Amino acid sequence: MTDDSNKTPTDRPRRRSRAGAVASILGGLLQFALVVGLIGGGVFAAHWFNSTEGMSEKSDEAREETSRLVVVDVARRESVPVVVGTMGTVRPAREAVVRPRVSGMIVEQAPAFVPGGFFREGEVLLQIDRDDYEQTLLQRRNDVAQAEAALQIELGDQAVAQEELELLEVDIPAINRDLILRIPQVNQAKAELRSAEAAVLRAELDLERTRLTAPFDGHLTDRWVTVGNNVSAGDELATFVGAGEYWIELSVPVSSLRWIETAAAGGEGSRATVRAPRAWGPGEFRMGEAAQRVGALEEGSRLARVIVTVPDPLAMSPENAGLPELILGAYVDVEITGREIEGFAIDRDAVREGDVVWVMGDDDRLEIRPVEIAYRGPEIAYVTSGLYDGDRVVLTNLTAPVEGMLLRTSGEIEEPVADAPRRTDARD
Repeated sequence: MTDDSNKTPTDRPRRRSRAGAVASILGGLLQFALVVGLIGGGVFAAHWFNSTEGMSEKSDEAREETSRLVVVDVARRESVPVVVGTMGTVRPAREAVVRPRVSGMIVEQAPAFVPGGFFREGEVLLQIDRDDYEQTLLQRRNDVAQAEAALQIELGDQAVAQEELELLEVDIPAINRDLILRIPQVNQAKAELRSAEAAVLRAELDLERTRLTAPFDGHLTDRWVTVGNNVSAGDELATFVGAGEYWIELSVPVSSLRWIETAAAGGEGSRATVRAPRAWGPGEFRMGEAAQRVGALEEGSRLARVIVTVPDPLAMSPENAGLPELILGAYVDVEITGREIEGFAIDRDAVREGDVVWVMGDDDRLEIRPVEIAYRGPEIAYVTSGLYDGDRVVLTNLTAPVEGMLLRTSGEIEEPVADAPRRTDARD
């Protein structure tokens, strides 16, 4: 054993320098090992990439040639009626405000004189007190009797004057002759008689007008008076609506007018199917007729207006018994079956942006075709060119559709295309 205590101070730095040299050598070896590892990893990655590149290309190719499942509809050229669908408001075809033409107190009213009450034409609605008008009529008849008596007196005086004039046997000027024969007095008596008779007719008419009757078959929608109310001529008493037919006022695009026939143009108007699912339930409907075009556009929307008539809207006739009733002011759905068009009626959603249609060709590949649309309905589009009879129109929405994309329909087995070209790599 050596004793380090006997070593001199100059020996210690020499040992430290040897330790530093060893550490330096070890660090260099570690860096060399890391470099070798990185180079080896790069070589391995390159080899793996090269060995799998062909498989990746094959996988991309398989995805491109994989068919897309779609739903198609076969297009058939035929003559089909254009259906114009829209909404409208139910309005009365006949409406009258009940107003009296005489004044007085209401002393009677019909039991049905309430909102919704139905009346036949001529049935009594209200009765105004008749007493004053009966007294007036009696007075006017007395006036007629007096006028008749006065006329008879004048006629008698005229006869006496005629006899006296004949006895004189003298020539008298015509004007004096009329005065002698009391012709002016007779004419005045006749006029007074006619006036008295006219007063009787007026009194009879006023008495008749104390009874207010239904102007036509219909029902009340509002009333503002009842028994005990004093009314004056011209006061509004009630609103009366005809039950023979209702109108439905529709707003349609101007381009739709050429497909709609109206009864006003002569003949029958286009048939209209009226539905109100919320009020009537699904499947219930009423039939109407396009009767008239309104010769003015709506302000703001600039839509055309068409009036559809629905007969017997309250289903009161035996042939309409059990049908739903129209309600005034309600919004209803209306489909007008208009003129026929020669072409293809397809689902409106099948017409894509830019007026193109996707077609599944004979080789089951996608064809993107521009088409001409004659009319777009709420559910159907009418195509006049761009399609052929028997074309399979694609209804399914495709993501990023490409011309030539492979398609298939339900029931077909998705298989890779056998004759599809296969890309190769130089390393294969």
